Formats: sequence, structure tokens, C-alpha cells
Amino acid sequence: MSADLNTEITMKGTEEELFSLVKVIQSFETEEYEQYNTKHDCGYIEFCRIIEGEADFSKTQSNGKSLEELSDEDIHSLISKANGEIRILASGPYGVFFNISEVELFQEMACAAPTAYFNGFSSGFVTGADVSLTGELKEGILYLSEYNMPDEAIPEIYADEIKKVLPRSEFCSLFKVNEDEFDDECYRDFIMDTSYEGFPELDYEVFLDYCDASEIDEEEYEKAIEILRSKKIIEMDDFRDNIDINEYSEHGTYDPIKKKYTWDNNEDN
Repeated sequence: MSADLNTEITMKGTEEELFSLVKVIQSFETEEYEQYNTKHDCGYIEFCRIIEGEADFSKTQSNGKSLEELSDEDIHSLISKANGEIRILASGPYGVFFNISEVELFQEMACAAPTAYFNGFSSGFVTGADVSLTGELKEGILYLSEYNMPDEAIPEIYADEIKKVLPRSEFCSLFKVNEDEFDDECYRDFIMDTSYEGFPELDYEVFLDYCDASEIDEEEYEKAIEILRSKKIIEMDDFRDNIDINEYSEHGTYDPIKKKYTWDNNEDN
């Protein structure tokens, strides 16, 4: 299984609260990592850095101080100079889990310091899906938002969005397609099938391979593409990068005192 995930957490609270939160994060880099290596039954994070000022994930391993190497005394010293706010970058989570929320990093942090504040965000991709998890602890409640978008679902969503901008009837008129031979399902399949071929700017021969109901010649096709460009139809890769994660996320809360989840679908745990 391939994966590329990163986590960023900003925490605010008293020195005692911040210490408790940092120790939980440290345990996921040390204890949970060791458990994963011996039992392969949990998630973990690695390359955790306490960051001062601006930093980015591309330089995670060279920015800040390595959390794994810090003693309790070192952590207390850093927190005492932090003016009530700590920021941490890490790689992961990795390990064994289906959804990121199953790793329970944010949940364990909330339990360790329920009166503190933090905002954590894990994101990236695992085999077959784009994923992310936001966890915000405020006023004693952890607010969770989890996104899991399978690769195969993206073309379907993309096709639905393209149909709003370029309806089938307009497409057929523009590209001289026989509507009787090209129903709505055909049009949807066409968009999905060509989404990774460069749609909307396909080579003429490629276009005909996927849309044999068209009677357009090459010169007419180039003119049609020019008209299509004016509509500024987004390509698949750009669409995927800019998809509204919130719209396709599952939202819920976790009470760290009662140890209870409440999700938008009203299923309590």
C-alpha cells in the first residue's frame, strides 16, 4: 500500500495543557511506532518537528526541533518560551487503518487536555483515494471532518460538473454528434473516459475514437475546440486539486469526557 500523508497541528493553552498535548504526539511517534513494528495493528506518525515561525512540508525534516529527541525537560523549556502556542509538523499518519480517524491521534489529544485548543489537519493520499482529516478542539468538544474520495469517484463527479457547463445538446451541436446515437449515458461515459486523456482539448483522432457518433471533420473540430476554450472548462487534474473537500466530508463531534461520538448521520458511538 502506498501513501503520502502529512499532519500539521497548532495548539494553544496553558503550559501544562501544551505539555500534555505534545506528549501525546510524541507517543504516536515512539510508542505507537514501536507497536506497529511489533504487532502491525495501529497507526503512527514520524518526523515530528516543533516549529517556530513559518515552515512547509517539503522541509519538515530540516525545520524546527525533532520531537522524538526531546526530553520532558526540553519540552517544558520550549513551551515556556512559546507564549501559549505550539505548532507541530509531522509525516503521516501511516500504519494500519482504514480511515485516518481510526488512528485517534486527535481524539487522544482531546482526552489529554480537554480544556485546551488545537486545530489539526492530516491530508494526502493512500492507495486508491485522496484523504484528509480535520480535528478542532474548542470549548471541550472535538469537531471532526473526514474526507475520503476514491479515485474511481472523481471522474463521475467531474462528469456531472462538466454537464452543467456543457450540456449534451450543446456538445452534440458543437461537435456534430447525432443525438439519437449519443444519449445522456453515452455523454457521461465519454467525459469520464476522456478525463485522463486531456479533455476537453483532445487530439482529433482521439476524440473520434471515443465519440464515433460525431461527423465532424478536422478543420471543424479545431474551430469547435476554440469555442470550447472560451468556456474555460477545467481539466480533470485541476478539478481534482480544487475539489470542495468540505462538500464531500463526513462531519461529527467527539466528547473527550464522555468518550462519545456524534456524527451528522445521527449515529452515536
